[in-house]
Amino acid sequence: MKKYIFIIPIVLIGFVFTFTTTSHAQDVVITEVQTHINEFGVSDFFTEFIDEAFKDLNQLNIVDSSGNDVTEEFIENNLNHYKSKNYEVIQKLIESENLSVSYEELEHDLSKSQMNIQGSNITENKSKITYHIENAEGTSFRKEWTTQLIGRITYESNTHRIVSAGDPILSLKLANFGAAFSPYLDRISTGKQINSTTVDFSGTYTMKATLGFEIGGFPVGKTLDFGRYTDSFRAVPSF
Repeated sequence: MKKYIFIIPIVLIGFVFTFTTTSHAQDVVITEVQTHINEFGVSDFFTEFIDEAFKDLNQLNIVDSSGNDVTEEFIENNLNHYKSKNYEVIQKLIESENLSVSYEELEHDLSKSQMNIQGSNITENKSKITYHIENAEGTSFRKEWTTQLIGRITYESNTHRIVSAGDPILSLKLANFGAAFSPYLDRISTGKQINSTTVDFSGTYTMKATLGFEIGGFPVGKTLDFGRYTDSFRAVPSF
């Protein structure tokens, strides 16, 4: 895959913005999960995501359609539903309120797999997994997928002052589309904002899929558009 990358640094007082754009779609192999409604009234794909998200509520992040953080309210209203395995109620709320649901993915052995200590500086990889569900434009094809946004930060161990941050990487982690569809991310752009002790990472993309055979009156090779999305998170030093 050939990528053309344009990096435009803009330095302001207290922080730095950097934006990176790729001109072509990702040509990565995606693990596909067949669509199946389980005994809880949702897909196994959704229950597995929610189970991971609720493992550590400190890593859970919920944002509404206006960009407001509603994590505490979401947990308060849905923790009992989760404990009672009312996954369908949770999913309907996510869809009706157009909520962005994500969690920070933690490594089991942070010291070996995510950290690199050099003198007084510490380097960490931060990763956020986000769930999406949407219809393709002009169709009844409703699909689920998760994206992964990864960012690397380096900071001083004593002060937690950010020394540097790498450009974030956005990828399609899993897609519950079925055998007839080849899903991919298109028109990907990423950016970072470096603050004194935190880094804000973001990634914007268009979700698309190509039909592998004729279905629903649509021809083989038709490209379906599931909309444009932005995933983001704030990276904070762990130590």
